[in-house]
Amino acid sequence: MNELMEALIYLFQRKGKKVLSEKEIILSASMDLGWFTPDEAKQLVDVCLELKLLTKEDTGLSPSFDYKDHNIPIDFTPSKNILQLEAQEPLLFSVIRHIESKTNLKRSPILAEINKKQNSLDVEIEVAAMLVAQKYDVDILGFLREAEVEIFKRAQKRNG
Repeated sequence: MNELMEALIYLFQRKGKKVLSEKEIILSASMDLGWFTPDEAKQLVDVCLELKLLTKEDTGLSPSFDYKDHNIPIDFTPSKNILQLEAQEPLLFSVIRHIESKTNLKRSPILAEINKKQNSLDVEIEVAAMLVAQKYDVDILGFLREAEVEIFKRAQKRNG
């Protein structure tokens, strides 16, 4: 799970609502929590919409992933670099780092196994990474929505 998702989880769990208005998110992230200026909080909303982590509802915005069963530390504060769309860590590296943290494996062998899986199954790299994580019983549920978005964006670029 990346820091953007953690920020959204924190905001929505704190408010105890499934849907928040853009204004509620901006005020909470800026004035209530002091994470960002109001302009930066607006940028947070924009980045989350662009990455499809937030979806527009009739009454506001809601996370596009299950946010209820995650525990974010009470003192959580996101870094400012989450506001930069291009600064987001590629999903592949997030998954590799997660596999490393849950197993005794190192980055190079994990990446080699992912590449081998990708080539043998002819699937997207994120799918191969998820399959390797699953092989080692590493929970990747928090990465699934992000993988879907990443693969979809890549397919749009290829086809459009």
